[in-house]
Amino acid sequence: MRNNFGRFLAFFLWVLMAMPGVIMAQQTTDPKVDPPRAGVNGVGKPQCVYCPESEKTPKPKFSGVVLLDVTVMTDGKVTDPVVVKGPGMGLNEKALELVRTWKLKPARGPDGKPVKCRVRVEVTFHAESAS
Repeated sequence: MRNNFGRFLAFFLWVLMAMPGVIMAQQTTDPKVDPPRAGVNGVGKPQCVYCPESEKTPKPKFSGVVLLDVTVMTDGKVTDPVVVKGPGMGLNEKALELVRTWKLKPARGPDGKPVKCRVRVEVTFHAESAS
């Protein structure tokens, strides 16, 4: 019994001595920095250059608005779209597919140069009208 307690105590002390090194290693990693939000802190807002409505996909059978959070790169391409709020029913997926084809004029930073930024966009779908 005494022998097991000694092993436990040695292991416990070893863990205590190793912990500060582990904690320091975790603290030295750089935090992930997201692109700045458009319209905040001197960052302008991107403007639509080519934002077509859905032509390739059939018109949806449901109406709804999908709110997306996207990254606009310095070349105007839309990347990393994320659905913030949407009605589902396949409209969220169609909105994600659609915004990936968009081309925007990039936002400009406080220095006047194009910057990568995050912006929220809405994609509206209208139900088919019975003819």
